[in-house]
Amino acid sequence: MNANDDVAASKELTPSEQLTWIAFLLIKSRRVVDVDLISQVTGLPNSTIYRCFEDFLKTLDWLNKPNKLYTYTASKKELFLKSESYLFNPIKKRLLLPDVDLKNIKSASRLLYGGTYALSYLTFLAESDENSSYVISQRQFNKLSLPLSQHVLEGKLLEIWRYSPFVSEFWNDFKENQDRQFVDPISLYLTLKDDDDPRVEEEIEALKNNILQYLGEDDVS
Repeated sequence: MNANDDVAASKELTPSEQLTWIAFLLIKSRRVVDVDLISQVTGLPNSTIYRCFEDFLKTLDWLNKPNKLYTYTASKKELFLKSESYLFNPIKKRLLLPDVDLKNIKSASRLLYGGTYALSYLTFLAESDENSSYVISQRQFNKLSLPLSQHVLEGKLLEIWRYSPFVSEFWNDFKENQDRQFVDPISLYLTLKDDDDPRVEEEIEALKNNILQYLGEDDVS
């Protein structure tokens, strides 16, 4: 255990740090960290991303900074496994909403697919369109000025996340997604890894293995 491990053991990532880290891991073929590209993918300002990277460098020992450029301290696969215990479930709240409410939200803000519906596109888990679930950030949800139905007994799930969900090219490497836009696979994994549904427990391991396979293509040279 090095000097940074004691500090890291008690550290919880902020939403911005987790979003930055996941985007860094999933952007392919980047031997040197591309802050501009991460900003483009996440919507975070460059200044926030630089602050996150300084923390990853000084506190968590996940990055190096030779010649003023951030580089990896290990392969992305190894970094994901090393960082997994510091990553949190991004879901702040779940709402059950009727189709009419979801349609109104879609007209005002982009929604991505998440939950077991997204998982079903990568695994043998069977979920129909009727069981689709959607994801929005807490910030975007708070900006909505829409009346939403209360005490809904039937509908579809809307997950409200602590950071903005983003689309990853990960999905292009595995299964035809029929133009559906899914949340990134690492965040999806974090939302489902503690699910006690036996169907999900088995398939979430398949998702993790696919994440590791995807990240393994970006080993340090």
